[in-house]
Amino acid sequence: MFDIRKSLEAGRSIFLLLFFVLSVSLVSASFWFATSAYSGADSDGAKGISESAVQLDYITTILAESRTGLSPEEERELAAVILEVSDAYSVDPLLVMAIIETESTYYNRARSHKGAIGLMQIMPDTGVWVAGMLDVDWQGSSTLYDPQTNVRLGTRYFSMLKKRFDNDTHLSLAAYNAGPTRVSRSIRRGQRTPVRYAEKVLKSYKEHRDGFSEAGPEQMKG
Repeated sequence: MFDIRKSLEAGRSIFLLLFFVLSVSLVSASFWFATSAYSGADSDGAKGISESAVQLDYITTILAESRTGLSPEEERELAAVILEVSDAYSVDPLLVMAIIETESTYYNRARSHKGAIGLMQIMPDTGVWVAGMLDVDWQGSSTLYDPQTNVRLGTRYFSMLKKRFDNDTHLSLAAYNAGPTRVSRSIRRGQRTPVRYAEKVLKSYKEHRDGFSEAGPEQMKG
């Protein structure tokens, strides 16, 4: 004779078993997803930190090997500022290094016969103008001998030139050296724009990129 009570109990047992299996599966899946997501985020974050650390080490090493006129501590602080302002103004820090190398060979006290001052060889009138935009305390042309201030102003100025010349690196570099008015006039008249300075900077830039790509992986391993 058919026992409905046993049938119901059997059905209930099967239901509970299926519910248990489904619950365990969902918990396991959730745990796996959360762990994977966390690991991925942690990996990306670690990668970003590692790349920044390698860049900082590379730039610090270049400064340490050059006649900067700065103390080791000042060189380390300057390297950090180069990374900071490059990120803030969307300029490759290695390009900033190439400009510094071309302008002053990393010597902080450099001064040209035309009056350009410091690492990025900024003219005082340009310096006071950009300093006003950045709310930098301007104490006369001697302000440009402060390495961190010089790099902040120079990188900001170069980023403005890039915007003015539609992100054309050659024209922006030419304008940094010869002045934006002269470059704009040459373009307007269909004349050849100055190229020697830009080519010199870009050669240095390539050398820095090559040097960094060689040094980077080795430092990453350590």
